[in-house]
Amino acid sequence: MTPLERNGDILMRPSDKDIEKVITEALDRYEAGRLEHGQLDLARDNRDYIEEAIQELLDCINYSVFQILRLRRLRIAEKEGQKTPKGC
Repeated sequence: MTPLERNGDILMRPSDKDIEKVITEALDRYEAGRLEHGQLDLARDNRDYIEEAIQELLDCINYSVFQILRLRRLRIAEKEGQKTPKGC
């Protein structure tokens, strides 16, 4: 990522390479799923993809909350000059 300064704040702007890496990771996951479960056949696959997407997004929210909590614990420990808390 390349730094970008705006109103005195330093922001990170993803480069094309960063974006390509994420897209490649998604394609790799698709390929791994295809190899494990076989070729996708939407005519025969009766899964509710909307419901599956909702469940995956809820998992993502949970993982994000857990990481935020972990980062906050680290920040507090750093401010107080403590060692890294367990689980961080």
